[in-house]
Amino acid sequence: MKKLFSIMVLMALVGTGLWAEEWPPSQYTDANGVVPYKLNLQESPLSVVNAATDGLFGSDIDDYIDVTDWSNVEYDKLFLFLGGAANNGDNNSVAGNYQGGLATKLGSSHLGFYYSGNIFNGGGYNNGETGSAKHTEGTATWDNSLAVVFGNEGIGGIRFDMMFNNALFKDTNTGDGDSKTSESDNHLVTSLQWGKAFGDLIPKVTLGFQWPKYNNGETAAGKTEDWKNAQVGFKLDLKFRDFGGDYQATIDFGTTQKNTDNKKTTTTGFFHNDLNLHYTFTWNVDEKIAVKLKPMLNLQFGLADNKTTFDGNSDDGMPAGYFSISPGAAIGGMYAWKPTINLYGGVTVAILDFKTGWLTDTGTDKTQSLWSVAGLTAVTPSLGIQIKPLEAFSIEAGLDSVVDVSNGSWHFDFSNIGGRLAFTFKPGARGSAQ
Repeated sequence: MKKLFSIMVLMALVGTGLWAEEWPPSQYTDANGVVPYKLNLQESPLSVVNAATDGLFGSDIDDYIDVTDWSNVEYDKLFLFLGGAANNGDNNSVAGNYQGGLATKLGSSHLGFYYSGNIFNGGGYNNGETGSAKHTEGTATWDNSLAVVFGNEGIGGIRFDMMFNNALFKDTNTGDGDSKTSESDNHLVTSLQWGKAFGDLIPKVTLGFQWPKYNNGETAAGKTEDWKNAQVGFKLDLKFRDFGGDYQATIDFGTTQKNTDNKKTTTTGFFHNDLNLHYTFTWNVDEKIAVKLKPMLNLQFGLADNKTTFDGNSDDGMPAGYFSISPGAAIGGMYAWKPTINLYGGVTVAILDFKTGWLTDTGTDKTQSLWSVAGLTAVTPSLGIQIKPLEAFSIEAGLDSVVDVSNGSWHFDFSNIGGRLAFTFKPGARGSAQ
């Protein structure tokens, strides 16, 4: 065990990579090389405090829409928040999207609403002319997420989410050398979650569906159709004191890609499992400084199958299996600089990324083993500040970035810096923050 640990640490320090034929093979990836295994069941607001410390610290923005933490938000009758992010690619703060929400009290119960999207900035098309040729190009997108949570001390919290995305791309020339490219992509995801604290044990259960997703494209070479059949996701979150984890299973009932010109149809389906475990250590250095450390472990495993029909002839598919393990760690700190100002900072480190799998070509009856090992792959530093000039009002601002160290060299790109800004307001509250 000590020898294995030493090897892992050495790989993390030098950032070396040992590569065989990389998993996953191209049959199981989209155009960007990403395997669409895990179904995204929710989109939640991510406070600057949370983002700056990888969830080690948080604020009312994280809690008000959560099925178990809603009771942590202290307000009189109404809670409001508005936020956004720029140049940040994580799921909770897509660049250009707006975030906002409110919560109110129904007697002793809590009712919260959340919206995230680009309803005011969906893109569009540019039109132009060159001689006798007319040109139209651009992408119009509509990316919106809605959530509502009802919290009650007796039954716990119940939350419903709906996420809808539509994108339409056009690139058309008419006149001199006619050409046409168009593509549309749209999908709808809904989910239902319940959670309740039982002393130190806090479970959350989520069930979600991605309804059939349709994508079609048309070029000078011909037309393509892409049907993603229903996906089902089940997730169980558990927290017990400083230990936490979650398990999610995703069943993909198949993606069918069809080219109407060469009569080629490809169908791919998955059964994916994702397990995350973590433990949080806390040190309260003094009344102003707190530090938390969170070792993390991610395990993924599952089965997949890929079948192709060409001009009426079908093969027996390419069944595959895979397994990956990715340990990491996050450290975050809080410094109460002033009575109304808190400073936050954190670093997340992806220590190791090991993947292995197998792929069987049933046409030739050959099985191929695939694997890859990478050492230290990424370091993510973040900074945040929270200002509470009044009890009724707070401001959060922060920066985060990703340092790519996957090839043994530290590469920092200033264009990867993401910015966040959020405001909260509690009408009726008065006085200075405590």
